[in-house]
Amino acid sequence: MGRKMKAAVRTSVPRTTRSQTAASTAVTASAPAERPQGKSTALDKPARPTSSATAAAAAAPTRKAPVARRPALPTLFFASATAWEAWLSAQQPSASSGVWLKLAKKASGVASVSYDAAVDAALCHGWIDGQRRRCDDDDEALRFFLQRFTPRRRRSVWSRRNVARVAALLAEGRMAPAGLREVDAARADGRWERAY
Repeated sequence: MGRKMKAAVRTSVPRTTRSQTAASTAVTASAPAERPQGKSTALDKPARPTSSATAAAAAAPTRKAPVARRPALPTLFFASATAWEAWLSAQQPSASSGVWLKLAKKASGVASVSYDAAVDAALCHGWIDGQRRRCDDDDEALRFFLQRFTPRRRRSVWSRRNVARVAALLAEGRMAPAGLREVDAARADGRWERAY
């Protein structure tokens, strides 16, 4: 087809505007279409939200359930291992969620239970050491640190280090009934042999 012929064809076809196209589409969509029974079409399904509607819903404030926080653990200080052991023997492991034990640093010159003595006493009574952190007060942070101690939980994993310590404590006859129960439970369910 020649160039003049194409131009003639183009000019003879009337152009439609967007509003005319939208109007004709609306008329076609509003007319009920014949379809076989039981078949659904896109018109039968609810419209999916647009991305702006989805974004608006996501930005809307939602009410979240309050997070249950564990109660803050008390911070305790003992000047000797004997005092720490006496406190542990008076505790019921199932009733306590643990404590932060304030221990003096070696160079501080403050009389305090040592970390090793605190761990030995804890193991004797069925407790374990956990997270270590600095004191919040800057003056105290120079002289003390905090060590978390908690009653050993059911199915808690044993470390080889604690297994060796308990073996030494058993040989010395220092294990308390609560500590012996934890050792017996670990031996019975295989945690003692699986120590990491």
